[in-house]
Amino acid sequence: MSTSTEPLLKHLHNQSRLRVWSLIITFFGDSIIEKGGEVEASRLKVLMQAMGIEAGTLRTALSRLTNDNWIERYKIGKNTIYRLGDRGLKEFGPASKIIYSPPKITSEKKWKLIITPDFDTEPYGFNLQPGVSIVPISHDVPEGSLIFEGKINMLSETTCYKLLPKGYLEEINQLIDLLSPIKFVNLNPLEAMIARTLVIHNWRKIVLKFPEVPNEFTPKSWKGYNIRFMVKNIYDGLTPQAETWLNLPTEKSVINFGNFKTPKRF
Repeated sequence: MSTSTEPLLKHLHNQSRLRVWSLIITFFGDSIIEKGGEVEASRLKVLMQAMGIEAGTLRTALSRLTNDNWIERYKIGKNTIYRLGDRGLKEFGPASKIIYSPPKITSEKKWKLIITPDFDTEPYGFNLQPGVSIVPISHDVPEGSLIFEGKINMLSETTCYKLLPKGYLEEINQLIDLLSPIKFVNLNPLEAMIARTLVIHNWRKIVLKFPEVPNEFTPKSWKGYNIRFMVKNIYDGLTPQAETWLNLPTEKSVINFGNFKTPKRF
């Protein structure tokens, strides 16, 4: 396996509990849902085995996902086909908007400070503490909020570090360490798909766990500044080879992904 994918695979298997079902959902959401939404069991097996996932572990994860209505399965001849179920489709839409939203190029000019003691304000913006958030001036806020509007002066590096959510800095730094070794020219199609899937898998866990920190509140000297740009650039670099693998037939191929356009991400 390439030195570009080794850190990603090592990190995957060093987790205290390897959630194969979550990895499968990442692959579905990233590579399958907008290219017909269906994939053969044989292709899943090739990808997961290349990631070091045993066939029995994969079967157990697929069975769990099917029972929980995350995915559905049916047969074409001897081929088993999987697609997202109702639960998977319901979760994918909101999550994809967070995962793949494009990097912000311009800075916000004005902000709202909202105080809502009776609400969890985290979904509405950058959470400073329970009940207190900052959101761009154009954003809607919960009814009954106390709202202050104005500009934000240049924040010191020290203040920015203090405002970062607990654990966010460490997880972004860890992600950067996984991204840094990736060299596009050294990857074959399967390795590129492995790398792209694991990059998005790690990114997905972070952005769905933490509210995204606006650039205005991110320390500019920190290597995690503009992390979304970094993820986008890595993703774009991996995509041509990753899509080549997806379009290659497997031993039991019945689905032609080449009939679908590659979706625009970020």
